[in-house]
Amino acid sequence: MDRARAYLEDLFRYPSLLGTVIVNFTPLIGVLLWGWGVGPLVLLYWLENVVVGFITLCRMALTAFSSVAGAASLLFIGPFFCFHYGLFCFVHGVFVLAFANMSGGLENAAANIPAGAIEGGPFGVFNAALHSAPGLPLILVLIGGWRLVLTLMHFVLRGDFRTSNPME
Repeated sequence: MDRARAYLEDLFRYPSLLGTVIVNFTPLIGVLLWGWGVGPLVLLYWLENVVVGFITLCRMALTAFSSVAGAASLLFIGPFFCFHYGLFCFVHGVFVLAFANMSGGLENAAANIPAGAIEGGPFGVFNAALHSAPGLPLILVLIGGWRLVLTLMHFVLRGDFRTSNPME
């Protein structure tokens, strides 16, 4: 009981923790309001993975521009990260869409995935997943927006970008 109370106290002591808990419950809106099943939830979390990669690239850029050596390292590490993380996200997205379609796991959303989504490359997969269920773009904006707020609060305003290394 003391652990639960301490956790609740921490929620109100640290606004970013409270905001994170609230934002992590927003997919329930999709389930309760729009009738999402497992498929749209899996696609939402895959899309969040793409957003996390973009924010990570932004953090790497901020870190790199805090010094001349860091800026030079970004010329290598930026494209390296984009290629490898982008390839991972693309292949992961293809599998998520393929398995969801094969299993019928997208319920009514399966009809919204265009047949040529995978042939459209990374942007085709992203666009197909983004528009696979009602309200999914809104929930993704809330989650991605909160991640940006956290990056600004904890990485930019505190100055952590000055002491970070883009290679790490």
